[in-house]
Amino acid sequence: MSKPRVFLLALSFLLLGLFIGGWAVAREMSRQVSDSHVAQCVRDSQMIVTTLKKLRAEDPASAIQLLETNLDSALFLLGTPIPESPLDPIQRRVVREVRDYRTAYPHPAKGPSADGIANAFKLADEPSSR
Repeated sequence: MSKPRVFLLALSFLLLGLFIGGWAVAREMSRQVSDSHVAQCVRDSQMIVTTLKKLRAEDPASAIQLLETNLDSALFLLGTPIPESPLDPIQRRVVREVRDYRTAYPHPAKGPSADGIANAFKLADEPSSR
């Protein structure tokens, strides 16, 4: 076999391997994102049902505490670490609304949680590049 044919054959196998490898990685990443989305939906559903049960049992203080704790968790995750890209205008508006709520109805947070929440609130004021 001539050198150009060997080279073309080797190049063909390399490209085929890259294509198959890329496809396999994309498929696995898609599965992981889908699994993560399903898990988040299940967790959210559980929290909502628990809160609704507390409200129907006429235990609003417990329901409010559960919602406040979940809000703190969401803010902590948003602000730790600080996202690499700025929030879009709608996301910034929502974070400002949450910050205004938290100003009107303070909920104690200490240590790293407080830092993460403070970082999340800073995101509301950053300019958007989108």
